[in-house]
Order: sequence, then structure tokens, then C-alpha cells
Amino acid sequence: MRVMACLGVVLGAGACLPIVVPPPARPLSDECVRLYLENDLDQAEVACDHALEYQPKFWDALHAKGLIHLKRGDVAGAKELFIQALRANQDMAVSQNMLGYIALEQGDASTARGHFLAALRIDPELLAARTNLALAFLRLKDLDSAEKAYRHLIVSNPALSEAYQGIGAIMLLRDRCEDAVGWFAKAVALEPNYVAAWKGLGSAYATLGRRDEAKDAFDSCLIAKPGEPECTRAMRLLTQ
Repeated sequence: MRVMACLGVVLGAGACLPIVVPPPARPLSDECVRLYLENDLDQAEVACDHALEYQPKFWDALHAKGLIHLKRGDVAGAKELFIQALRANQDMAVSQNMLGYIALEQGDASTARGHFLAALRIDPELLAARTNLALAFLRLKDLDSAEKAYRHLIVSNPALSEAYQGIGAIMLLRDRCEDAVGWFAKAVALEPNYVAAWKGLGSAYATLGRRDEAKDAFDSCLIAKPGEPECTRAMRLLTQ
């Protein structure tokens, strides 16, 4: 497989060189991902490094190695590897998403938003980037854009409970509790153990003065996660 790596600074404007990935590199990169998912990080990194011996700019191996570093807590190292993956292949939507994730975790929602939007320009169906974009908009208090991002998620995957829960949370912030009830109800119908959705549903019912329904929702929250602090406090208040 060849990807054109533009090196205009060195070679002059418009000059690009092909990055060739030798056939043995790809299965090694795939093995790196498999081992990463099994949490065998040391062996995973060896597999990635082996792939990179064939092609130091192999974007998939660079990205996978970035995930390993991030899981180990080496945020700076992970960020550099995701940047290298993008330099090698500008179509690495997953690397854009991970750079956005790091920025979001570091409290820079504006930079995160830019990375998520870049990822979605490459791959509009990358659900992780769309979900993260909605979170970035929420952190920026841009409720209209956050709701739109969640609605896009529903178009892409109507069975994604997180999108319904997200819109429910936005409706609560807008004091539209009746609407919130409908969205949270859809979320828990799709995922009966969705603690955040049960919590939101209980809060919406409580605000509307529907105490019995609120109790049922908070009780379902505690069934899904026994001892959950907010649901425990809410049940205590409702049963006084």
C-alpha cells in the first residue's frame, strides 16, 4: 500500500514521496492491536516496533503504539505518536480523534473540538469522534451544537443509547423536563442498565413532581449500580 507523504518543505512546493508499507508490516500491526486489546502492552509494543522496522512511517503501527503509550499514562508520548501517524497519512481520522480526546481530558475543549471536526471531515461515520464532539460542545456550553451532534449519532446508529441520553441531559439543562423524560426513556429502553440515563430520568420526573415515577427510576439506577451515591441521596429525599 502506498500513501503520498508531502514533504514540500524539503523538496519544494508540491513535491511528494510515496510511503510504501511492506507486506509483513501489516499483520504485525494487527497483532499489536490484538495484544493491546488483551492488555499485553509490552508484547503489543514489540509487535508495533517490529512493524515499524519495515516502515518507520507506517501510520497504523504509529497509532497503535500511541494507544499503548496512552494506556500506560504517557500522554506526551502518545500525542507525539498520533501526530506522527497523521504526518504519515493525513486520512488517519482515528488519530485526529485521539488528539481531540487528549485535549478534552486536559480541559482544552476548543482544541478538542477542532480535532473531532477534522476527524469527521475524514470519516463522517466515526462514531467515537461524533460522541466526543458532542462532549466538547457541552464543555463549551454550546447546547445547540451538542444536540445536533447527538442527533447525527442517532442517524448513524439509531441503537446508540448514549445519544438519547445526551439529548435528554441537554433537555434537562434547558428546563424541558417533559422532553427529557422521552429521551431518557429511549436510552434505558435500549440499555436497561444505563445508570446515567436512569439518573437523568429520575431527575426529570422529580422536577415535574412525579414522585412515584422518580422513585422507580432511581430504584432502577440502584439496581444497575448498587450504592450509586446520587441515586441513593435522591431516593432518601423522595422517601422522607
